[in-house]
Amino acid sequence: MDILGDLEAISHYAGQRVDYVQGGGGNTSVKGGGLMAVKASGFRLSQVGRSGAYVLLDYGRIADYYGGIGDLGDRDYESESKQLVSSAISPQDTLGLRPSVEAGFHSILRKYVIHTHSVYANVLCCSSSGEAKVAELFGGYPDGPMWVPYINPGFCLTLRIMDSLKGYGAAGAEAPKAIFMENHGLVVTSDDMGECMELHTRINDGIISCLGLERFPDVSLAERGSGAFESRTGLVVGAVRSGLLDRGYAEGFLSPDHIVYLGGALGFGDAEAKASVDSGVGSLTYRCGYAEAMAVEETLASLIYVREAIARLGLGLKAMSEKEADFIRNWEMESYRRSLVSEFKR
Repeated sequence: MDILGDLEAISHYAGQRVDYVQGGGGNTSVKGGGLMAVKASGFRLSQVGRSGAYVLLDYGRIADYYGGIGDLGDRDYESESKQLVSSAISPQDTLGLRPSVEAGFHSILRKYVIHTHSVYANVLCCSSSGEAKVAELFGGYPDGPMWVPYINPGFCLTLRIMDSLKGYGAAGAEAPKAIFMENHGLVVTSDDMGECMELHTRINDGIISCLGLERFPDVSLAERGSGAFESRTGLVVGAVRSGLLDRGYAEGFLSPDHIVYLGGALGFGDAEAKASVDSGVGSLTYRCGYAEAMAVEETLASLIYVREAIARLGLGLKAMSEKEADFIRNWEMESYRRSLVSEFKR
């Protein structure tokens, strides 16, 4: 089995679409021969291939670790699980990269896993009526989906997913192949690569059709000279010119990636900010490298799209709490992801 070839295939399937992933968001994995190839932390899915942006793990060790956790005692599980994943990197891995922060839940799912931050799925995941709406739209699916309330990424999220899956086993039901994660995104998993990609597409197209959503717009930047770039994304420019995009709006974070890529980047009335918003002239100017500017532009466009769709449909906005946002801001793993944004390839 060619797990690296398969990883490249599913990663490029999702990574070439900005409506599915923005910046370095999302992750993928493939299992085979006792190993799991998973996207490396901080890289774009479109960068994953035989030559890089992946990590090889002994996923059995990770799955056994989570399966052996009973009642939580007074231990630093976040640090402990991070060290465990690092120690599970295979001797066959020669790249020296960090595995995705979500390698834990990848280890306990099926052979193929695609996790995206699809703007269509997040219209549901970031709304207060999202769980009920998912049940209404997809309750007839024979293979799920499952709803997971928001919980901190990493150790806690893996444990929550594992516990939820145990409930299906106890009831004699097949584990779902689709998981909606509140304020986070969509996960699909299958033992068949084609089914995994088809299911992801079918769910997103179903959301678009049932909710009457418009397709996510093209995201683009224009060079202004002297290393600066200007937003040319209609959705973003429109929000700036209308005065909709202000600090309160931009910092009403809906997902961890909004904090990673938007937190501290936008400046209102600050001409020296990485992303300077001037509502007076209706412009958003980037004073950073193209790759970083594009990651911010994509993420900002996704935030605006999701917020506007939720408001239009009357679903009720569900933003992250300040406590949840603080965890992401102070989480070393997300700081590492943020540090790699300038290394994205144009």
